Amino acid sequence: MEPPIDPDQLSPLIGQIYDCVIDPSRWQATIDSLRQSLGFATAALSLATLAEGKVLLMITSGIAPEAGARLAALWEHVVDLWGGPQRVFDYPLAEPIQLSQAVNIQQANRNPLFTTWAQPQGLVDMVAIGLTRDAEAVGSLGMGWHPAGGALGERQLALLRLLAPHLRRAVTITRLMEVQLLAATTFARALDALRWAVVLVDETLGIVHANAPAEALLGAGREVRSDAGRLRLAPPRSQATLVDAAARLAAPNGAPARALGQRGIGIPI
Repeated sequence: MEPPIDPDQLSPLIGQIYDCVIDPSRWQATIDSLRQSLGFATAALSLATLAEGKVLLMITSGIAPEAGARLAALWEHVVDLWGGPQRVFDYPLAEPIQLSQAVNIQQANRNPLFTTWAQPQGLVDMVAIGLTRDAEAVGSLGMGWHPAGGALGERQLALLRLLAPHLRRAVTITRLMEVQLLAATTFARALDALRWAVVLVDETLGIVHANAPAEALLGAGREVRSDAGRLRLAPPRSQATLVDAAARLAAPNGAPARALGQRGIGIPI
């Protein structure tokens, strides 16, 4: 079976995704690269509140400015397009969902987002990946398919499955950094402006940087603490998971980082 993409192409894409954590202004170029590599006509990385449908973050690719404005205005119809609130919450995170395979396409064709936005651009199908979801907001990557690209199939979905955990991790960090900090000019300034505790470590969990909330957390010396300059979680099982994740991400050649998958996200303490 032919691989969905050459590893020499995949590694730079993963690198671009993590570069966005350090410099959020790179999201635009990264979404452009992802869309072009997979052959999609459009792409939109979004973060929106569930209650009001307010768009907090929108990075688009292959979408003209006026179409982007219309997309934001129609955002309240996104959940209905994908089957309603309960269906959306049932979709697994970090799994690409193809619209034509997930919902009744005749029903989708009556949705205002599809009829007044997608169809006028010639889009015939869509893929969405849930990246973050809680009681307040939902983050996703949505991509539109044009028939000029041929048939939308397993090649595109397989590549998205490889990239999705990395996208999810990067967007989760961006969410924690709060959207208003996206314009911060340096990573250190962004970290130090947060009310969340953030600790940067090396491959052996040696503490490289801790912002003020993290310093307070480490100083308390309870569930999260500094042990001779190294980050330590009180539960042994959690500590072992963290050690494994850090070692994989720091390994040479990057292959273990691609295999990290869902490990290292949301370790309970």
